[in-house]
Amino acid sequence: MDHPLLNKFIKDLILQIFSMIDEQEPTESKRHRAQGIIKIAKRMFSIKGVLSYTVLIQKIPNHLVYKNNVED
Repeated sequence: MDHPLLNKFIKDLILQIFSMIDEQEPTESKRHRAQGIIKIAKRMFSIKGVLSYTVLIQKIPNHLVYKNNVED
């Protein structure tokens, strides 16, 4: 392509798409990881309903666990 303006537009568009994907990747992986941890904890400790800090701290003493609300 010999159109410099079109070339610049396409390059900028591709960079914006890659930037958007790069921003969404950590968020999605954190969400999936949190969902997996909650499922394992529910299975291990037979927890029903919403998993929260207070339930976990009673089940797992001496461990640092923080509340993370994740929709299933």
